[in-house]
Amino acid sequence: MNGNGVIWKVDEIIRDENGEIDRKVAQNISVSFGKIIKYLKHIRKGVNTTTAITPSQLALYYFILHELKLEPRFKEKIKEIEALSNNNKVNAKNFQLKYNEISRTGGQEGYSTKDVDVVKQLFSEKYPKAISFLEKITQHIY
Repeated sequence: MNGNGVIWKVDEIIRDENGEIDRKVAQNISVSFGKIIKYLKHIRKGVNTTTAITPSQLALYYFILHELKLEPRFKEKIKEIEALSNNNKVNAKNFQLKYNEISRTGGQEGYSTKDVDVVKQLFSEKYPKAISFLEKITQHIY
């Protein structure tokens, strides 16, 4: 289907049985197109197209990096957590709480299966060897 076909299809979808524009449907389509356009802009720029990282995902990521000594442990924990939080646009307090929970439990609590999937993807890009450790400590949630 070419661009004109898509436009006609959208026009057909947003109209009610009387041929009038259904504002609710049009608004929902507009929001969806906005998300698609944002996604496509990220692809063009080469930006990671996944949703923003969460405090749990960031905490699990750094816990594993620290456990495997791929990154040094936090020396000035509060300052480093704040810097990482700002760089990744997450709440510093939530990140610290999740990191502490994951650390305290040896990586057994403080995250979901979705978090594990995102962290696995992150490791596949930069630290593929960390995936086996991630799988080992998270096998209990699958």
